[in-house]
Amino acid sequence: MLKRMSLQNTRFFFTVLLALVAAIIMTLVCGTSVSAAKADYTNPDTGYYVLIEDDADLLTASEESELAYKMRSVTEYGNAVFKSIDYNPYYYTSTFAHEYYDELMGNKSGAVFLIDMDNRELYLEMDGAIYKKLREDKANTITDNTYSYASKGQYYLCANTAFEQVYQVLEGERIAQPMKYTCAALLAILVAFIFNFGLINRASKLKSASNNDLITSAVRTVTLSDTSARLVKESSRYSPVVTSSSGSSGYRSSGGSRSSGSYRSSGGGHRSSGGGHRGGGGGHRF
Repeated sequence: MLKRMSLQNTRFFFTVLLALVAAIIMTLVCGTSVSAAKADYTNPDTGYYVLIEDDADLLTASEESELAYKMRSVTEYGNAVFKSIDYNPYYYTSTFAHEYYDELMGNKSGAVFLIDMDNRELYLEMDGAIYKKLREDKANTITDNTYSYASKGQYYLCANTAFEQVYQVLEGERIAQPMKYTCAALLAILVAFIFNFGLINRASKLKSASNNDLITSAVRTVTLSDTSARLVKESSRYSPVVTSSSGSSGYRSSGGSRSSGSYRSSGGGHRSSGGGHRGGGGGHRF
């Protein structure tokens, strides 16, 4: 009887222990990432995944499969996510991208390419190792290079090109920067035009005569004829000795001092003051 009770207690103890271990494992798996369970692909070496959430229904089923395959290369450095929306509850596309990234990955390494059909804007949000490689300037360049596809309705080509260029930068390769070069060329032309205009304007002005030239050229001959002097009036004026007062009558502005105050743009940022990831991104309207 005692042996049977001891055996039952042992079984009960191991059952409770196994249930507790299973609960801990399930908690860890579910807490790591909800999106990892529905990922289109997970890199077995790095654990990073590919996820496509086409809420705006911009891609066909075959395009989603092809895009997910092309995005796998980015998982060597972080998660690769494509997201499209047709309604943005936030005012800024950057705000949605930041909040979505926070909810999806926290501060893990990754890249989210967002097509916001509500604001007609592309945005690339990043963090971790990918953000350290690209930063905001490369994110802006990539969206500059791909917005023309979105404006033509070629959304698969837009997203595919974006992730291709993300991977190129991660691998240390250079990507085209036509917008940057175009702006630099236009700025150079504008500066040259202003400089040449100043030279022409200065050369076309007539040189004005100096004061010495005016005095030299002035008529200095004076002729007096039939001159006479006549007393018209006599007057006197009292001139007291002027003494300096003890106080000075210095100037004081009526408005008081003016604070210099710093300028803050009206657009506002999308970074929250609390936790979340510390990365960033860039975008372009289409």
